[in-house]
Amino acid sequence: MENARIKTLRAALRAKYGAGCYRITRNDQVHIYGQMPNSTTVGWWLMGDILGAELWVGIHDNFLEGTTA
Repeated sequence: MENARIKTLRAALRAKYGAGCYRITRNDQVHIYGQMPNSTTVGWWLMGDILGAELWVGIHDNFLEGTTA
């Protein structure tokens, strides 16, 4: 399940920011290369952890539908 989640996140990040413009580190941090939020500076910026990135790109709801409470 975790691999499908990462693959979906990678596809969404690739579609939104382009290939090579995102990184997912070993400790599950997501970094983006591009214009930083609320700035005119371009560079690498920390989007957050995997959950935060899923929320940012709008794919987190897809995984909630498959779970039971």
